[in-house]
Amino acid sequence: MEKDFEPFLVEDLSTICSILFSSGTTGLPKGICLSHNTILAPLSIFPAVILNWVILNYATFYWISCVFNLAMSIQMGSARLLIKQFKKENHWAICAKYNVVYMILSNTIFMEAGNYLPDNSELPSLKFVVIGGGIVPEKVLTTYYEKLPNVQVGYLYALTEAGLVAKYEVGDKIGSNGRPVAVNQTIRIVDPNTEENLPLTQTGEIRVKQAYQMAGYYKMDSKDAWDAQGFLKTGDLGYLDKEYNLYVVDRIKEMFKYRSWHVVPAKIENVLSSHPDVLYAIVIGKPTYNEDENHAMAIVCLHEKAQTSAAELEAFVNQRMDNLNQIRAGVKIIDRNEIEFTPTGKINRRSLKSKFVS
Repeated sequence: MEKDFEPFLVEDLSTICSILFSSGTTGLPKGICLSHNTILAPLSIFPAVILNWVILNYATFYWISCVFNLAMSIQMGSARLLIKQFKKENHWAICAKYNVVYMILSNTIFMEAGNYLPDNSELPSLKFVVIGGGIVPEKVLTTYYEKLPNVQVGYLYALTEAGLVAKYEVGDKIGSNGRPVAVNQTIRIVDPNTEENLPLTQTGEIRVKQAYQMAGYYKMDSKDAWDAQGFLKTGDLGYLDKEYNLYVVDRIKEMFKYRSWHVVPAKIENVLSSHPDVLYAIVIGKPTYNEDENHAMAIVCLHEKAQTSAAELEAFVNQRMDNLNQIRAGVKIIDRNEIEFTPTGKINRRSLKSKFVS
């Protein structure tokens, strides 16, 4: 029935085109209203040439990356490979079978798929593996670099509220999120308590101002989403190094206080994840209801057949961290099926905290 199709003509590109949703990692999801201009904006980033790539992305339209992939495939004449569900055992076989060139994976899928990495010779078509949604331990990145030396592996930092903010390219610092995309965008790093701009290398909240940001949250008062200068508050902690590589450190909402000291869970999680037996590590604050405020508690999922004990993991971390970042509320080892994921593939911290912290 293609011959009967009539496109809807949009007179004002600033009107709302679609409503996507926040991940709901630390709170309830919010409807994010995006205009036609916002949906079209990625077209200026992707090359306007026909490349005939095969693109793989497990994300649904709950994720802005799915919108990126759709725009990319239209602009470059590429095919999108649609798979109902990620399965770690056959992911790479599917990539080889359909000659996948470019894929965007959530950090959780990236880590699980890394346990089944084939040699580079088995994936001759693959050129790009892009990570979104969160930080990945350095040991996992190193495994990809060693096994896939001809593939560009790196982060993409994007927000549904603001679109693509930064992406990793060859030459950028390994472990960073790359450099900010220089398309109608300004970034500032701010002390969220004083609202003062911070210099390079200092960690604060990442604030973004773009030409095509969200119009606001659906049926919600959205004025607090922006600061007084019109910068979107990302809720992410990060910094820019002296070469302007962006590093996303953690979410502000995931921090907790121990004796008035701000504990950043990602720091402890990175140490835990460096243990060879650890697949996933989540650190939360367990209230003590005294002057300590919170004690760090680790929730860990191990690799298959791993035998490490909770006491061994606690000692492993505490030997490597300073006194303020010690695990004091213990380590809880859980099965893979006990972890709940948000619709965007992120580990649901709120669910884990309600389950293990009474």
